[in-house]
Amino acid sequence: IDVAVGVCNGVPFLGGLALPPDQCFGSSRGGETSSFKFECGDTPTGYQYSSADCSGKAINTTTDIGNVTCNGENCPVVIITSYDGSSDKCEASGNFTSFAIAIGCVVDDGESMDIECEGETITVSTYSNTACSGDPSSTTTQTSGCDSDGETYVQYTCGAADKFTGIAMVTVLMVYLFNN
Repeated sequence: IDVAVGVCNGVPFLGGLALPPDQCFGSSRGGETSSFKFECGDTPTGYQYSSADCSGKAINTTTDIGNVTCNGENCPVVIITSYDGSSDKCEASGNFTSFAIAIGCVVDDGESMDIECEGETITVSTYSNTACSGDPSSTTTQTSGCDSDGETYVQYTCGAADKFTGIAMVTVLMVYLFNN
């Protein structure tokens, strides 16, 4: 699948990556919770919540969500969740940072990367062309588990994004959307 901006429904992020609609980008850190989601509908609208799971009443809404695509495909996604763990243990609990991105061929600045996901494994192959074709210049494969610091558990979930997603992106999106 070509997930270039405008092909997959979503908001462009970091070049060609697409943040999917109708997904909750939420966070929980040190007792502080927040979340954001946007919906396409007749008028694309962003919603900010004080909960980590987009529950309750939105505390802020905006229709100024930038270059959103709502007439494309609902592309498959990978949810990447990073847990800080508790008591310096590498486990899928505690504070989290999580986000969903569309998977497939992503084009950015004359290069491309093919993001594939199966089970709890993500593979990213980079190419020096815009078509994800030929031999990749590099390929990285990662499976859910402890990262190199031994304290952070990273989980990859393929398919539909139907759980919490995104403190880093929540912060960026909320600052951009609600302060412009």
